[in-house]
Amino acid sequence: MKSKDRRRSIKSSLWGTGLLGLMLAHPSLAQPAKTGPEVEQAIARAMDLSLAFEKVASDASAAVVNVTAVKQVLGPADDEMDLMMRRFFGQRGLGGPGGGGGQPQLANSAGSGVIISRDGYILTNNHVIEGASLVTVKLGENAKYTAKVVGTDPATDVAVLKIEGESFPFVELGDSDKVRVGEWVIAVGNPFGLDQTVTAGIISAKGRTQRGGGLQDVQFQDFLQTDASINPGNSGGPLMNLRGEIVGINSAILSRAGGSIGIGFAIPSNLARSVLTSLRETGEVRRSWLGVYMQNLTPDLAKSFDYSGIQGVLVSDVSPASPALSAGLKAGDIITRFDGRIVTDAGTLQNFIGVTPAGKVVDVEIQREGKKVVRPVTIAQREPVQPPAREVETVTSLKADGGLGFEGQTLVQDTTDRAREQQLRGVRIDKVERGAAAELVDLTPGDVITSLNNLAVRNAADFREAMKRIDLARGVRIGVFSNGMQQYKFIRVGR
Repeated sequence: MKSKDRRRSIKSSLWGTGLLGLMLAHPSLAQPAKTGPEVEQAIARAMDLSLAFEKVASDASAAVVNVTAVKQVLGPADDEMDLMMRRFFGQRGLGGPGGGGGQPQLANSAGSGVIISRDGYILTNNHVIEGASLVTVKLGENAKYTAKVVGTDPATDVAVLKIEGESFPFVELGDSDKVRVGEWVIAVGNPFGLDQTVTAGIISAKGRTQRGGGLQDVQFQDFLQTDASINPGNSGGPLMNLRGEIVGINSAILSRAGGSIGIGFAIPSNLARSVLTSLRETGEVRRSWLGVYMQNLTPDLAKSFDYSGIQGVLVSDVSPASPALSAGLKAGDIITRFDGRIVTDAGTLQNFIGVTPAGKVVDVEIQREGKKVVRPVTIAQREPVQPPAREVETVTSLKADGGLGFEGQTLVQDTTDRAREQQLRGVRIDKVERGAAAELVDLTPGDVITSLNNLAVRNAADFREAMKRIDLARGVRIGVFSNGMQQYKFIRVGR
């Protein structure tokens, strides 16, 4: 069909569906609608967009695979649909009876994957293949392969597979940092077992966290949110931009009824790339490490550190022998930029650190005592987590004091806490009064108070002396060691 004839055909089709009328109503398109050249320009743009969708869909479909994992489960074997529904919605779906107990049975779970290199490396989700004894991959209609599991990373929900062969169709990973909200994207996968399904939408948001729907164990969450239709079975498939690059790996949806409602989540390609590189080179994920305990700011905490706003991350403690300590970071610093990128919250900073190669020197911008400071930090490999400290001595009773509403004791902690390599001293909380100020900020028995404002608390005497200098009506910043990490709480009493 000649170009002119094709345009007439598209023009007729667009008018027939009312689409061209909607396009022409947009102020960026032709005005008024009846002007010939401007109508032709609108049609040309529609053709260009349509051709872009067609090209990406064609290239992506050739590289998207169906991933089937054979797993052992207790009780009657669930069918594929039931396993997918439980993954997405945290409960039994539409499939077989299932149920706890009984003898081990084999069950199949299904998802998607995408080939990202000519020699057969495949990205998918960890939850698609987790616990599998056998993983098979199907390309197109007939080609099936037994896949080798190169490695998995539950902390990001990324897994890497390998199939043997040459000259596989593949698509490349793009730069997810450059993705813009409102940008067109295409999702490709095998929802509900329907192979090579293509859907389109936009990037709805960036930097999302989603703790429901089976993602509680995914520690590194920086999801791209999209309204491109994603359903059970899409897991592990690619989210593509119109340049034909992978910008995300589809992982989960938010739904109450069992189907897409236009809220889907994809792992950013840059995060997936860092996991892929580590697994291919070492067979394991080696994460980078800064060595700070961090927490999000509240308005009261920010004000207590002479900082305006709540964007940034508060350093509540610094690990010994860490990159942060070597660079001079300390508790009370507020990290606002990391390697030139704005730090909005603790999750953002954690993701930035996680994708930074060990050995790289980055500039960390902080606010300290109301002033901006920039520290170069050499990022290192994350150290293994050490067991918590052990109590060896408690002395000196301390009753609820100063209206905070708790009872506690002086605490001396054993030096077997290797992660800190120092004794933990302070006031351990034994009891919190119901409805008291301490309860309102989630202080609980077992927490250890280590400071009040800028005053160190090593024992009950330090605590009482510090309380004499504090006006609780104005509020007090409390340093507390809780759940294995140092953090801050802000309490205001009588107002």
